[in-house]
Amino acid sequence: MAYRYGWQGGVLSALLGSLMITFARQVNGAFADLHELEMFLTTQALIGIGLGIAISRQQQLANNLRHYQLRLEQELQARRALMEQLVHTEEDVKKAIARELHDEIGQNITAIQIQSMLVKRSADNDKTRQSGEQIERLAQQIHQSTRQLLRQLRPPILEEMSLEKALHHLIDEFSFHENGIHCHFHYALETEPESDTIIFTLYRLVQELLNNISKHANASEIHISLTQHQAQLRLVVHDNGIGILPTQPNNGFGLRGIEERICALGGEWEVISQLGTKIIVNLPTNSIEKREN
Repeated sequence: MAYRYGWQGGVLSALLGSLMITFARQVNGAFADLHELEMFLTTQALIGIGLGIAISRQQQLANNLRHYQLRLEQELQARRALMEQLVHTEEDVKKAIARELHDEIGQNITAIQIQSMLVKRSADNDKTRQSGEQIERLAQQIHQSTRQLLRQLRPPILEEMSLEKALHHLIDEFSFHENGIHCHFHYALETEPESDTIIFTLYRLVQELLNNISKHANASEIHISLTQHQAQLRLVVHDNGIGILPTQPNNGFGLRGIEERICALGGEWEVISQLGTKIIVNLPTNSIEKREN
């Protein structure tokens, strides 16, 4: 009773016990004198009340712990939702900038190249012709720099084909077969991910992992699988090389940046350094971007 109702239950339990003991004494005279009975009842009452108070305090602490745990979970969920929203916003901004660069700057560079060609053809002296050639070279450099920037902001290939075909194309670009490396790719998604951010993250992750493997792992076998189980996407990249570290310096998007993005999207990242390196990534399909659409 003390465990269930706290100190109130302890008092009630002590009173009931006292009544029962008093009744038993009246029936068979279990105690030698009244003083002995009083001491026993007092001790029992104090123990019951103390036990009740201790249990009440324990229950109060447990309730407080549950309350703070619930608040912590709510704050963590709110923080993750905010981080996820920031990731999607960042991706939308990159997409808009990439489109603007492609449309506006691309057209202007083309116009400059045409004008430089006209200058070269119509030049009546070497100095003017050389100026036209220099303008054409500068325009070509700007064009190459813009293309590189576009690839960093958002790979154009993702706008042209599905994720599966884009990953096949990416793997072919590394020319593993020509270098004696066997790369096996298994794609088993039920449908194309609806979130552009998740598609971009998966593509960049595979790109960075393959880049690190080709440079540092000294592997002869690479296995890549992308599967789906209910609302979870699972990417596994496994090689039989000497191993790679996610924290090692690298160029491009960066494994550390991708790891942070995975966490922000509510995913998990695991590195297993046995018999080569295996990296396992789990990402939810029910992202904020998908829920809002």
